[in-house]
This record gives sequence, structure tokens and C-alpha cells, in this order.
Amino acid sequence: MIMQNILIDIFLVSLILIILMIFIFMIRSHQPSKYKTYKLIKHNDLLYVKIKFGKRKKFLFLIDSGSEISLISKDLVKELNIATNKMEHIETLSVPGISSQLFLPIDEFCNIPVNLSELYVFNHIFYITELPIAGTLGMDWLSKNKIRMNIYKNKMMIPKKVLKEYDIRCNKSNRII
Repeated sequence: MIMQNILIDIFLVSLILIILMIFIFMIRSHQPSKYKTYKLIKHNDLLYVKIKFGKRKKFLFLIDSGSEISLISKDLVKELNIATNKMEHIETLSVPGISSQLFLPIDEFCNIPVNLSELYVFNHIFYITELPIAGTLGMDWLSKNKIRMNIYKNKMMIPKKVLKEYDIRCNKSNRII
């Protein structure tokens, strides 16, 4: 009889703990997200994000957390007919590779709007050079916008607080950051 009461008590305590855990999980899962999430594309173990320039088609830009600056290819600048600015002196970008080091000259830059969604347009400076891809988003863009990355889930998150700070209180389709 005593053993049966102890087992019943253990069962009831366990049941109460399980119900409490389910309740806590339900509360936590229904909290609004503090981030606007963007899906990344994984290709050859590298992460890319789809971005648009104006109303044009989307291009894949490499997420490059090892680069201090963001780059755009000369071919894409020509294709999109983007206005460029000359730099006062030529910079040389050093890119370490597997077998050797690559040196890319940079003598131009452009300030262009980057569309990640229908709501927000991020103005950003891109340095123009010869690239085999459309471009890269470097640490200058990632840190400016306080980007968080979930590499396991291939997601990039921008804090909604950052989006609200830059919101210029106009038509949703014309927000510029």
C-alpha cells in the first residue's frame, strides 16, 4: 500500500513537470521574433544571398565574413549601367587562396541600393573589381546591419530594431536604409 502511494506520487509529480515543460515551451515558441529572416543559398559549402538592384533580376552575392569590404564585379556594373566614382588612388585587394595569393586592383566604387525584400532597401558602398561572381557582402555590410547568421539553417537575420531605426516613415515600398 505504501509502495503504491509512493509510485502514484512519483507519477503525479512527473506528470506535473511534463505539463509545466509543455506550457513553458508553448509560451516561448509564441514570442514574436526580434529578427527579419532571409533564406541563404548554400552552394559548394559557401553561403549566398539573393539581392536585387532596383527592379532588376536577382543576383547571388557571396556572404564573406572574412572580407572587410563589399565587392561588385565590373561585368555586373556594366550590365546594370551603374554610375561609378573614381578613387583617389588605386587600392590592391589581397585574396589568399589555396595555392597562391590573388591581387585585385580597386580604383572605383559605387553607392547603390540593395533590395533584400519588398520592404527594405539598403544603400551601401561596393568596391568594383574583377570577380568571377556577381559580388560579395563583406563585414562592412554585415556589421553595419548587425547581421546574425545561422549557418546550420542557412539563414541570415537582421534585427527588427535595426530596421525600425532606419525606417523613414514612408510608404512601405519606398523604405530606404
